[in-house]
Amino acid sequence: MIPLRFRKSSEGALANYDFVDIAEGTGVVIFYGGATETSAGITYLFSKNAFYSEYTTIIFGVGTNTRNFDTGVFNLPKAIKGTAYFSVGLYTQSGGANAYLKVTVQKSSGGAITNCSSQISSATINGNGAYNMLMIPIPLTTTHFKKGDFLRVEVSAVNSLNAIEYGTDPMGRPGTYLTGAVLNTMTTKMQLYMPFQLDL
Repeated sequence: MIPLRFRKSSEGALANYDFVDIAEGTGVVIFYGGATETSAGITYLFSKNAFYSEYTTIIFGVGTNTRNFDTGVFNLPKAIKGTAYFSVGLYTQSGGANAYLKVTVQKSSGGAITNCSSQISSATINGNGAYNMLMIPIPLTTTHFKKGDFLRVEVSAVNSLNAIEYGTDPMGRPGTYLTGAVLNTMTTKMQLYMPFQLDL
């Protein structure tokens, strides 16, 4: 007799996965980062589907600039585990400028924010018109989400001189500095590769 096995509800929380790692027991979903804007202000978000962002990039001057990118709320319970990857293009305008990103994966539950990872810093870029595609690995603490929770990535850009720019356009359109010949080897797409636990 063939035994029946009913899977946990968390596995069905997403309709599909971009790819599955059987060895790790995870299904990886790719989220695209971008921005929307209304009269109430700008919202930064992650979407499973590519869309035309209100802004193709974020530009700022000296100091630290932090933005929170949120997924929509989850309709079913789920868990994240393993290592996430955060991909984004970064440009620095001037020689002598040290620029890098710091990212933290977080959980929002009923207004309470908890970290699902340490704050991870990217490699530093430096130089007049220097640019690089960053692929930042983010080791995760296995974290369970209930219905109504959502995932957040806190992105802090650190800059020591003049302007830097990083991409926030799922469609990969040119930015202010991330344009022209630069985009032959770069993109303004921001992508988050997030591993969700499977019931295998």
